[in-house]
Amino acid sequence: ILILDEPEASIDIEREAELYSTLHAINKEYGTSIIIISHELETVMQHVDRVIGINGAIVFDTTPIEIAKNDDLLKQLYHPTCVTCEYC
Repeated sequence: ILILDEPEASIDIEREAELYSTLHAINKEYGTSIIIISHELETVMQHVDRVIGINGAIVFDTTPIEIAKNDDLLKQLYHPTCVTCEYC
């Protein structure tokens, strides 16, 4: 298992692409499970098979496709107690 905490922090977009390309190669070649801890959900969702959203507790455990289809998942993650706000 490889665990990375904010691996894309402080790198430019070109290096970010290299990073995710390298992680993909490691996963495919060695079968290594990779856990990425990140606030960059849009970026991470382009490169993963599974997303676990945590806000004090697990809010969702699903695929990037399901998150893209269901705005309520992100609302639950970022604004769990909100009934109506400028972000929802």
